[in-house]
Amino acid sequence: MKKWIGLVCLLAAFVTSLSTSYSSPIRDITGKWNVKGKISNGGEYTGSVKIKKTFLGKYKVYGRLDLITPEREKIASFNSRARFDGKTLRFSFYIRKTPSVVNLLYELARGEANRRTKRIKVKARYTLDENKRQFVGGWKAGRAEKFSGQDVWTQVPKKIEIHSITPKQIEISGDQDLVVTVSGRNLPTENEITPKEVHFFFQNKIDEEVKVTEILETNDDGTSMKLRLKISSKAFAGKRDIQIKKSSGRELFEITRGVKKLPLGGSAEIVLGDRVRIFIPQKGGELALQGLQGIVLHYGSQDGEKISPNDHGNYEIQKAGWYYLDFSSASINGSAKLSSSYKINGKTAEDKMPWNFWYFPFYQKYNPAHNLYSDGGVYEKLDKIFKIKGDEEGWKKFNPYRHMDKDYKDSRIQKLAKKYYKGFKWSKPEKEEDLQFLKKHNPTTIKGYAWCYQRSEDPNKSWWGHCWGAVVASSLWTQPEATTITLNNGEKVSFSEEEAEGIITSYYTNHSVYPTNYLRDCPAGRPTEKTNEPVDSYCDDFYLGLIEGIKEKGLPLASNLRAEATDDASKGEVWNHVIWKFESTMKEVDGDETYVEVQLTVYATNDVFPSYQYQSPRKESYTFRLKYNSHGTLDRDNRKFQNWISASHFCPSYLWRINRSAEPEGTENAVLRGKIDKLVELFHYKRIE
Repeated sequence: MKKWIGLVCLLAAFVTSLSTSYSSPIRDITGKWNVKGKISNGGEYTGSVKIKKTFLGKYKVYGRLDLITPEREKIASFNSRARFDGKTLRFSFYIRKTPSVVNLLYELARGEANRRTKRIKVKARYTLDENKRQFVGGWKAGRAEKFSGQDVWTQVPKKIEIHSITPKQIEISGDQDLVVTVSGRNLPTENEITPKEVHFFFQNKIDEEVKVTEILETNDDGTSMKLRLKISSKAFAGKRDIQIKKSSGRELFEITRGVKKLPLGGSAEIVLGDRVRIFIPQKGGELALQGLQGIVLHYGSQDGEKISPNDHGNYEIQKAGWYYLDFSSASINGSAKLSSSYKINGKTAEDKMPWNFWYFPFYQKYNPAHNLYSDGGVYEKLDKIFKIKGDEEGWKKFNPYRHMDKDYKDSRIQKLAKKYYKGFKWSKPEKEEDLQFLKKHNPTTIKGYAWCYQRSEDPNKSWWGHCWGAVVASSLWTQPEATTITLNNGEKVSFSEEEAEGIITSYYTNHSVYPTNYLRDCPAGRPTEKTNEPVDSYCDDFYLGLIEGIKEKGLPLASNLRAEATDDASKGEVWNHVIWKFESTMKEVDGDETYVEVQLTVYATNDVFPSYQYQSPRKESYTFRLKYNSHGTLDRDNRKFQNWISASHFCPSYLWRINRSAEPEGTENAVLRGKIDKLVELFHYKRIE
């Protein structure tokens, strides 16, 4: 019988030990702790400890202790297994026998055994003080060494994480008291925080209409806390951030006002007594409402800032967000169908308008009279004005390996080079016609230099030309005018407006510039309705660049609009233009007011001959979808929703405001280089201010 009683007691003790060993600790002790302590024989030390919990539920303690001496000698560095029963932490580690430790602990100098060892094992025991977030205790060596240390560990506060609020959305019709539960990690207890340290933010400002009046309760493990809120009837509708101490949770709490939504770019049936609102994700446009007259808008709430229609009956939107419709001056006969449209348009200021231009191709066989190097053309006239006659034997300085057709198999100049250019020297051609052809390649004149290095016979280069130079020139200079220059001998040399444009255009060809960069390196190709294509992540930069550069600043913007074609074989062609106007409409997608589809048309300088006659601008149309957040900025964290759906031809590769040239001496034509001041004087070029 005694044996059975003993066995029952043993089982009871075993069950008790199981329940004790698997009971949850009072609080989470993992994380970093700062240590400050004192050795029994007078030395003071500091350090830090990190406690981790393994996936098996065991604890490990990592730490380092240093003496408070000028040398900051390390006395311990450990990585130990530990036991924690919810109140007491136990583990072992080793103290190093540094000189300072030996001096302080003179007992260590005694005995042969101590002189042979470099470290001494100690046992540590600490008791948790939850209120102070501290471990208090120390460590102790064996009986032979007779020394110990007493210290206090203070927990380093963990970063607060805020995951959610319940309820996440409420509808208000008046003043309201509400209890919400905040979930997260490392949330403070009610003893560690006051209501004044918790704020709700609306449109990046503390929302004075949503106040935290009381911290009701918190979980010991820091995963939830309950708050009492007082919400004013004046609170704007929309999503809010919550801030607890210095940590924030974005758009976790939304207030609605029980109103009907009019979709942007859509319609809704309105019944007498309805409250209606519309969300505008991007400021800067005009909202048009059709179906009722006399509507007044209020921003943010039904009592918010009043916006009346302009002379055209539309509403100028200066802020993004919710707009509430006031029907008090409108007559609703039972019901009405109300529709909306929203446009954002921009146009360059008149005094900064760029001009149409001709790109003066390098390809000789494409309208040769339209090349800068043509006989009797622009460069020949400039040679006459600057009295540049060139060296008679200057053609011998021509390097055919720098010619742009050096890799073109049917190039006449390359065929001559194979026969007569040996060891980087020209020999006299056998045929007179070959000699006369070579003499045109005289890099000591403006025209001859262009023949050497700015002329092509390759039809695949028919689109190569001076469009980049024209983009820079038309962004920085006003429209050139026709000019006649009288030489010292009385001879008059006339330049058409086209030719005057060509001179300033050629001067800036292949120039580096200092730009304001709105878009760059957009991949070539045609966009489609498929998502996650390479071009999809670029449409937001293109659109916002147009809004800032053209609409807000009134400036023209340079862009490579690529070829006016749809064949992929043309997608790599570069067609530089200057965009001076855009028109766009915006509509809501899939019932999500923050997700919109934009229809965009841009108007740019055209690349035509003759450009001084009236010519229609180049037009390109695009469709894309953008994701905004509730306070009117693009949601960069959700670019997966962004989709460049279509383009009339290709997507542009860049969008820049050209501020100034990076090469004041300029021009790819070495003979013309450095003459910009003289050209400005002769042709009366005027900078755009």
